[in-house]
Amino acid sequence: MNECHKIAKKIIEFAKQHKMGIIMENLRWIRKNLRYSKMLNRRLHSWNFGKLQFYIEYKANLNNLPVVYVNPKQTSSLCPICGGRLAPKGHRLLKCKCGYENDRDVIACLNLLRMRGVPLPLKALHEPLIIEVRGKG
Repeated sequence: MNECHKIAKKIIEFAKQHKMGIIMENLRWIRKNLRYSKMLNRRLHSWNFGKLQFYIEYKANLNNLPVVYVNPKQTSSLCPICGGRLAPKGHRLLKCKCGYENDRDVIACLNLLRMRGVPLPLKALHEPLIIEVRGKG
């Protein structure tokens, strides 16, 4: 749970620094739709996404940052450039017939922004997303 607080704090700091709001997928019913093996269902049910979203929203409210929840339907299956269907290209990469390819989470984020009417410069869609990850210690 401490990790959720730390992640939420970083997200809020970033949003404040860049004067942004926060968009999150509405994952309220995700657990009801899980129909996999017993072992995989157990792993998926242990995800902390609900707690993380709660902390993000709580900390955003304390900092007067807007939070919007959107329907996650097709956020990582449609191309943010042309709207076409994406096909898998490796473990996390997705590719479109138009030539666009990216990580599925980056694609979902871009589509979430598009769903809210945020115009993205074409350059931003093709620049790599660099995330700093630090290990525990």
